[in-house]
Amino acid sequence: MVYSKKVLLHAARVTFSHMVLLVTAIGVPMIYFNSEFELSEKIGLFGLLLIILWMVYFLMNMLFHRLSLRKHGALEAYLRKDEVEGGEN
Repeated sequence: MVYSKKVLLHAARVTFSHMVLLVTAIGVPMIYFNSEFELSEKIGLFGLLLIILWMVYFLMNMLFHRLSLRKHGALEAYLRKDEVEGGEN
């Protein structure tokens, strides 16, 4: 496996922060103004959507990153980076 545990944790943290911003900007108004659910159901729905969308986003990032490493010289360039830089790309 090309990715160390530190790279995966950093990548997960970065993608989660990206997804929190998107889900908060788009999802909170949609959930808040929906009068069909109680507050606890709205919070649960927000959390569930956040986790599901984050997992899809994280896995798609990992897939596309692995595919990009097939290019000539891309793997060597990635391996030259330190672990934090590798988690951000």
